[in-house]
Amino acid sequence: MDDGGADEQLRLPVADTRARDLVAAVQALVSHDRVVSEEELLLATASELLTDGVATTSRVVGFVNDVWCGTEISTVRIVQALQTGAAAGLVTQLDVLGETGWALTSTGRVGADGASRWAEQVFARTRRELQTLAKGSFRELTDADADLFVRILAQALSDSIREAYSAYVGDVEMLADGTLKPRTFDRRRAMESIQDAQVEETSREFLRPRLQQP
Repeated sequence: MDDGGADEQLRLPVADTRARDLVAAVQALVSHDRVVSEEELLLATASELLTDGVATTSRVVGFVNDVWCGTEISTVRIVQALQTGAAAGLVTQLDVLGETGWALTSTGRVGADGASRWAEQVFARTRRELQTLAKGSFRELTDADADLFVRILAQALSDSIREAYSAYVGDVEMLADGTLKPRTFDRRRAMESIQDAQVEETSREFLRPRLQQP
């Protein structure tokens, strides 16, 4: 996924929608010497939703499966992850109009907020780097152009990774600069996503090398 040089920084750009949620959830847990369990990853993903406030179990389940679309994660597995989080003091269970609901504790919120801020920083950094790369090899990008291109790349990567849930459970590397790199992803699916983007072909030609297999 890199052509060398500055492209090293473009391993996993993030947008401010599901792609950001996915990346932030993983960043909250990953380190070089640690394998992420599925339960931890489900809890971290749910925490991205809970940063906005209380959510019912059904809403949490829907959100988690939306982020990891195609995986069909059962309610039982997600609830087990939430209960583990409750035992660890990260979330708390409460009643919401007769349905079980969940909320972050102050401890859980610290971790979730930090992951979201990190994701936004990567998004901004990637936009600047695309502008630098484009100036020498493509054309000058406005902030709006760069924002659109980052979103296209983020969508392409999140499409390819969400379809392979195991690519994140114990199969993610965090680089020294804090960037996440999935060791495996479906490059064909990522390329299809770029091809489907509503931009000119010259823009697609600029974006495709950014998603070369590592």
